[in-house]
Amino acid sequence: MFEDKEIRDIGNDAFGLALEVDSFIERYIHSDYDGSLLLSGKWGVGKTSFLNIVQSKINNKKCRTVKIEYWKNSTNINSQGYILKKISPWVYFSIAAFPFILTIVFAIIMGVLSLLKPEGDVSGVDILLWGVVASTVGVLNLSIPSFNMESVYDLVNKFIWWIYRVKKKKILLIFDDFDRLNYKEKNAVYPIFSDILKNPNVLVLVVGDYDILIKEKKDSLFVQKILGNIELMSENVDSKHVWEIFSINIEKEIEKEKIKPSDDDRMLFSEIKELFIQQERTMREQKMLFNQMKKIYFNKKINYVNFSEQLAMVYVFTFHYKQYQWIVKNKDRLCNINSTEQEAILNLAKADMGTQFDSIVFDFVFAIFNSQYKNSGIHPSIYNIEHFDNYRINIYMDGERHLTANQIEEIILEEKVEPIKSIFANEIKTREFISYLQRIGINNLEEKSLEALLVNLCFAFVESDFHSNSRTLFSSDPLERAIYIIIRDKNIDERKLLFNLIIADKRFDLSQKLFILPKFVKKNNQDTLQRGIVESLINKDNLVGLFENKKIKMIYMFYCTYRTNSDLDTIFDELLKLDNNRFYKILKKDFKSTIISTSGNYDVLYMQQIAYNSDFEKKLLSKIDELEEGKRAGLKEMIKEGQQW
Repeated sequence: MFEDKEIRDIGNDAFGLALEVDSFIERYIHSDYDGSLLLSGKWGVGKTSFLNIVQSKINNKKCRTVKIEYWKNSTNINSQGYILKKISPWVYFSIAAFPFILTIVFAIIMGVLSLLKPEGDVSGVDILLWGVVASTVGVLNLSIPSFNMESVYDLVNKFIWWIYRVKKKKILLIFDDFDRLNYKEKNAVYPIFSDILKNPNVLVLVVGDYDILIKEKKDSLFVQKILGNIELMSENVDSKHVWEIFSINIEKEIEKEKIKPSDDDRMLFSEIKELFIQQERTMREQKMLFNQMKKIYFNKKINYVNFSEQLAMVYVFTFHYKQYQWIVKNKDRLCNINSTEQEAILNLAKADMGTQFDSIVFDFVFAIFNSQYKNSGIHPSIYNIEHFDNYRINIYMDGERHLTANQIEEIILEEKVEPIKSIFANEIKTREFISYLQRIGINNLEEKSLEALLVNLCFAFVESDFHSNSRTLFSSDPLERAIYIIIRDKNIDERKLLFNLIIADKRFDLSQKLFILPKFVKKNNQDTLQRGIVESLINKDNLVGLFENKKIKMIYMFYCTYRTNSDLDTIFDELLKLDNNRFYKILKKDFKSTIISTSGNYDVLYMQQIAYNSDFEKKLLSKIDELEEGKRAGLKEMIKEGQQW
């Protein structure tokens, strides 16, 4: 159960407001003070909670409390009528329904008279009486709309004030959230205030932010002439005290869940505290933060992420959503950041966010991703890009679930590709799957199950989009790590795995086999071995239907790297013979690489991955020149970017 955002009564008072409330009651309510008073404080500081405690402690024999909320009143009821409705609902509805009530009364009277009369024909007197009733009701229905009902309600209100004055009982009218009204709405209420304040036994308590009320010059006149006094909210609800309550609540949850925060957790927690106090967060805001943290971390992610890093992301998500969106969008720049890159990232954030950029928030963001806090965390840190999505908030709010150890074991033993494909379609589940292999290992797997797992991993990976934004095709990725874990644990020759399982499997086309090749046999230290495998794969038979392959770039890239057989040049030249539309689509989609940097993301074309020699490159550029202007310019810009990188 999440915390309420307001204190309902004295029993829920964690901020020590009771003494302040007692003083307030003695000075303004259980005293001769009348007139008006402004209880000032910004949104969420605890004004409503303060008033809830006031109402719970007031002596009802001495004071009647009536809460006025004009901003909630969506009907066309006028001001005096609304006040009467709040003070005495039965009186208000009696006046509003007077014609209907009168009709019923007349009908009852006529019915009683009819019962008392002897049976017989209807007399002329009866007809006359019914005519009088109908005429009276008709006249009332026609005339009441023309009455000034505001005057009627005003008169009734004054009578009620008089009754309370005779009883020596004060009326406390609380105008809550008065700063929500616009100037036109306030202007309609000012005369009502003046009339109410003429009554000596009435205290008008206006609740709102003084700074907002006087924002318009016309409103400052209201403050001067209508409000007799200003009461500021207690210091017990300033941001320092509010943080103390938040910290106590968090510590209780930590103890309950038997969490042992690391030194890094404590350091980052202190950074969050400083920002919380600096931004003067309120009672309501701390409860929002606590409830969000409880929902995201304590209920769902407690065994997957570091406590303070998650709290930091929840803080930004809750109070600075635009900045949170920017962080998610630019996670590749922020993760593994160093001090020399901070200025470039700040400039990029300023350009992207404009007036919404907040340097204080981004100083805090750098603290979240600062490597000095990443040494002793219990779980993988947000600092590393592969773990970033574990800390995202909206993914879990949308109902995505973690993979459990039992689920992963079942998927492995099932020996089917579809469940693994569903894992690779989700970055978070992919990370958890690899993490499981690292922690638990595959020692208990039989050889057949192990082989099935490897093949399914490879097949699922080549069909997923997980790797689509990799800077290079040889960078570390989940598939590479999974293969490494299996080879390490089982001490297996990766070349045998590649030939026996992947190259022999007809479900993989030529381009996919080449894509998987570097995961098993790397170029940097096994150049001769990799060359031999490429030569065996890229041959005339395997190149039939070249452009039907799912990853055409891989075939061209490896051919350009090793030029295995120049007799095959004519087959690769078929690219230049395609019609212009298909030629453009293949270059734009299949040969594109994406560069991720601190200055932005760039789609590029690397000529060295397409053209096997300079003559082919000239023909390729000539073919591009034949395209429409927009397409031609776009491809040339991608080639230019590729040359720079």
